[in-house]
Amino acid sequence: MSPRYASLHSGLLARKGEALPSSPTRLPESYYADAKEAPTPPEPAPSHLQAVSNEAPAPARPRKPRRKSADPRRKLTLRLTPEQHRRLRIAAAQLDCSQQSLMVEALDALFEDLAQGQLAGCKCLDVSRD
Repeated sequence: MSPRYASLHSGLLARKGEALPSSPTRLPESYYADAKEAPTPPEPAPSHLQAVSNEAPAPARPRKPRRKSADPRRKLTLRLTPEQHRRLRIAAAQLDCSQQSLMVEALDALFEDLAQGQLAGCKCLDVSRD
């Protein structure tokens, strides 16, 4: 004889906020040697929790606007090869500075070189404009 399993169906699901605690399994009072040991039956759930509403869920609260950071810098993700990452870590350790500061300095130097060389005519990279 194959074992019997409980079937799972949508009737077992409860909407958020509408779930009720399950009632504990009650043993017959004859199970207990003394009637005082028998647990008292649980009190029924309040009526406002038992009723299942077919009303549409309340609209979501509007999100709070993000606070503006005092730091005007922007975040950037940079993918490096393991070798580049290793070299960056070593250089930062040897120079006793952060990897962030090293990358910012290198980027500033690159923009300066581009503004004086290949992109000399580009007013967008002109630092004196700031």
